[in-house]
Amino acid sequence: DWSSDVCSSDLYYATPHELVTKLWIVPGALTAVLFPAFAAQISQRDPDTWPVFKKALHWLFVALFPITLALALFSRELLSLWINPEFATQSAHLLQIFAFGILINCMAHVPFTLIQGAGSAKLTAIIHTAELPFFLVALWWLTSTYGITGAAIAWLLRVTVDTVLMFAVCAPLVGRTIHSIARPKALLMAAVALIGFAGLLIVPIQIRFAWVAAFTGAVVTTLFLRKSSA
Repeated sequence: DWSSDVCSSDLYYATPHELVTKLWIVPGALTAVLFPAFAAQISQRDPDTWPVFKKALHWLFVALFPITLALALFSRELLSLWINPEFATQSAHLLQIFAFGILINCMAHVPFTLIQGAGSAKLTAIIHTAELPFFLVALWWLTSTYGITGAAIAWLLRVTVDTVLMFAVCAPLVGRTIHSIARPKALLMAAVALIGFAGLLIVPIQIRFAWVAAFTGAVVTTLFLRKSSA
């Protein structure tokens, strides 16, 4: 009946969402250290704030990109093993959306922490308040049109907009512009993420394994190159 359908839809949505949001523990651990560092550096106008900001983003991407990529590319297989194939059929595409979105959302924790450390918490409050009506409208329309998939897309749109705004607002706090933050290395990271998640179009599981391994290897290689050049 209708109530059982609603309950099933809730499970299809909540299960992959709960799975990927466990990854919040990674930026949570990092930003717990970053907050006092940013607060002290900004109060002293320390020029090292910008290098620390860039390094935090780099390490966060290195840690989370391979995990989120694997979750997305093997969503159906993971949910089939964890729950059952029927559930995976209904929920795998939601896990793919959430995996991509959580990568974006976790990157936003760094500028969010910088804004908080600078004593400008009201800026994040203003951003979230301004986002709310647009998110609710998008959520209503997309859910009405596409069901739980629409709800997941609305969430993805919100975290993407939120991330862009966090970077835009934090830039002046470290004497930067949004254009300087969107430097070639940042654009390269974004391109790597987009190309990596394009592996969702690959059907054979063996090629998907190779795809994830290749991108993980590339990310790890950049990590070692960064350390050797430091």
